[in-house]
Amino acid sequence: MTEEEIRGNLILPYLKDLGFDVSEISLEKAFTIRLGRGKCKTGRSDILCKRHNKNLFVIELKNDSISITQDDIDQGISYARSLLDDIAPFTIVTNGKSTRIFDSISRKEISGNKISDQSSFWKNGYTLSTEEE
Repeated sequence: MTEEEIRGNLILPYLKDLGFDVSEISLEKAFTIRLGRGKCKTGRSDILCKRHNKNLFVIELKNDSISITQDDIDQGISYARSLLDDIAPFTIVTNGKSTRIFDSISRKEISGNKISDQSSFWKNGYTLSTEEE
């Protein structure tokens, strides 16, 4: 399957089943990163999901004929970190056959039932450190 087929046939129906409203899902959201004075680079995340108007996770899609590589993971995480309004706490990378979830700040892979418990950024209310730190 192509990225578009994975998005339309697998991911979007799944997000709908999870209770995401169409207004909480952005497809191919473009963003710009400033690299010094006057130098900018443009990128595009495949899917961005929000909840309560806050970025929740980025999904990076890959063709099902390729294995997920570290470059694919790095790409998704860089997109999640580059969002101007808020960093997305989680990054999901999938080729439709294999799906991996990462904490966008620590870059660590997350598994299990309670992924939100494994992200300090999420638990700290989208802050990178606590007042004690």
